Amino acid sequence: MPEFTELRLHESIPFPVKVLSIDVNTNQTITKHQHILKYSYWELQDAPSSGTPEPGQHQKKKVRVDLIGTYESPIEGAISEILVNIGDEIITPDQVVLKVVEPCYHEVQFGGLCAVCGKSLEEETDYTGYNYSDRATISMSHARNDLKISKGEAAKIEEKMTVNLVKEKKLILVVDLDQTVIHVTVDPTIHEWMNDVNNVNYPSLKDVKTFTLEEEVPVPDFYTGPRHPPQLRNYYLKLRPGLEKFLETVCEKYEMHIYTMGTRAYAKAVAKCIDPDGKYFSDRILSRDESGSLTQKSLERLFPTDTSMVVIIDDRGDVWNWSDHLIKVVPFEFFVGIGDINSTFLPKQRALQGPSKRRGSIAKLEDKMLQGQTNDKESTPSPQSTIDGEDAGDLAQREAQLEKQEEQRPLAKLQQDLEKLEPESNHERLLYDDDTELIGLENALTRIHELFYEHYDSENPPDIKYLLPPLKQAVFKDTNFVFSGLLPLGSDINRENIVIWAKTFGAKISKEVDYSTTHLVTKNPFTYKAKLAKSLIPEVKIIHPNWIFDSMTEWKAKPTEEYELDIPESKLLPKEEVEKYKAKLQKEEEERAKTAELEEELNGLPKEETDGLLGGDMHWLDLGEEDEDFLNDSDGDDEEDENHQFQSYGNGDGDTDSRVSSLKRSNDGLDEDDDIEEIKRLKRASVVSEADEEDLANDIMLELDGDDDEE
Repeated sequence: MPEFTELRLHESIPFPVKVLSIDVNTNQTITKHQHILKYSYWELQDAPSSGTPEPGQHQKKKVRVDLIGTYESPIEGAISEILVNIGDEIITPDQVVLKVVEPCYHEVQFGGLCAVCGKSLEEETDYTGYNYSDRATISMSHARNDLKISKGEAAKIEEKMTVNLVKEKKLILVVDLDQTVIHVTVDPTIHEWMNDVNNVNYPSLKDVKTFTLEEEVPVPDFYTGPRHPPQLRNYYLKLRPGLEKFLETVCEKYEMHIYTMGTRAYAKAVAKCIDPDGKYFSDRILSRDESGSLTQKSLERLFPTDTSMVVIIDDRGDVWNWSDHLIKVVPFEFFVGIGDINSTFLPKQRALQGPSKRRGSIAKLEDKMLQGQTNDKESTPSPQSTIDGEDAGDLAQREAQLEKQEEQRPLAKLQQDLEKLEPESNHERLLYDDDTELIGLENALTRIHELFYEHYDSENPPDIKYLLPPLKQAVFKDTNFVFSGLLPLGSDINRENIVIWAKTFGAKISKEVDYSTTHLVTKNPFTYKAKLAKSLIPEVKIIHPNWIFDSMTEWKAKPTEEYELDIPESKLLPKEEVEKYKAKLQKEEEERAKTAELEEELNGLPKEETDGLLGGDMHWLDLGEEDEDFLNDSDGDDEEDENHQFQSYGNGDGDTDSRVSSLKRSNDGLDEDDDIEEIKRLKRASVVSEADEEDLANDIMLELDGDDDEE
């Protein structure tokens, strides 16, 4: 609670003003609207005798007029100090006039009432312009957003919470639900399979939980007809494998909070399934109904003044703006193709969100889903496009998506498609219970907890946002990845989910192959870029993307042997083509050196003399016609050979160098010239720059280096 309230003149007053009289005294009790002081000010007005402007005269003559104004108190209380004197000039509305001790500061407000004194605060906003709601703007309650507190009260609450956490030696874990610890569908096919012991998917469904929600039918804003009755909807929920053990272990080190884009009713129903006794989350559940946003999540919504002890786990990084507190997890995709049923409001996720299935037939099915088709022309198109919204949707769009899922039963159709891919097999199933993400996640959270308390000092406590990044960056330290055939053509690779994610684990990412490339990441070892990398750098790793995901899951770079893809020597590029590419790299290096030399020469010259010399329309690395042979391999055109479907790690047969033709297949109708020009533009895109770490981060990196030496 503040010691006093500072009162200032309202900003609408025509400053400067001069104090003429002060009509109150120190220690005097004042009421709202009581007269405090009188002041003088002046303004320009039309001269009384100026009349109508003469021809050629633009406006009437103005004269200065001195006026008198009064200031009334917007609050009640006892005056503790008067900070102006008669004759003083008040120049700006920032100057404090007097300090008042109020009987109540209304720092906790609920539904327009002060939760302390019970006063109605909505009626207190009047002609004085003073608004009591400005004193309590922070929502910290999980259950509702009409309970507001002041920043000071929030700081007190968090300080007390911190003391308790340190006493119990715990941190805070914010847990997302959908595709992080659970996967949910409304496809009634699951109900049928759960009750059919002879169904091939039955073994994976034994622990699926069900719940029913009564949901309002969304209507357009302009709808004026009768209210639709609520409808019942059945949900089928699969726990991520190992969740029960995960929660039991993690709760000993973390106070856990749920933060979901689902409704409160949905969140409570899910919490009942994963925590029936409330021993892990209790009532610490924040849904989209209270968060204030359908597209973003904010730590400040729960912890407005101190986030130093908070760790986040979520399958999406974009909703957190890739916070340094975030551990992004591989999305849990048990119900194949369904995605996140609460992501309608969010930007559509791009490809390569997680590892591909290692079972051959499922991998084939995934490839066909990504191509937006299956063997059966009547089958459901790509389930991702069926379930997810195009960009940001509304409640009606989500309702339409769920109804479509209930009616079209995409899982049944995918099972049929799978059986058609393997007609001779009677045991091919769609759903497998083999996810292991929580094992690595539990180990990571344990390590973070240990490091935090190893570095804990009450005078200078550590902060998760400085402690967490170096732990992750050690995983891919000293690596430089180039992706081939995995990212959309024409995309800004630095905005792709997998690129941002890999960077948080320490990887450098380049658009093109050069001598710094350590890993060429692809599913098909016979793309032009893969063959170029291996021809140029014999020791480079041509590696399946599952290596990246598995390493990030376990928070350590896994051995590469089982993920490496071989390219027979006979499939490498001709020597003269490699030499030509080397010459191109040499030319680019020389141009970079020239640019650096010019920058050094221009350093210190006046800005007007250097404008336009660097940047703008000037491209030091403009490519000539001789480079076009190297421009036909882009992240979008590296499709797998039509005769080569790589479905497992290891060697593959088949060869193609269908650069332009495959690019045309994947580029939505752009012609070859358009492709070349687009790729030439992308060639000039800059690569990743590393951010400086705080001292603590550097200390941890040194510590990790020491661990590596010991190993």
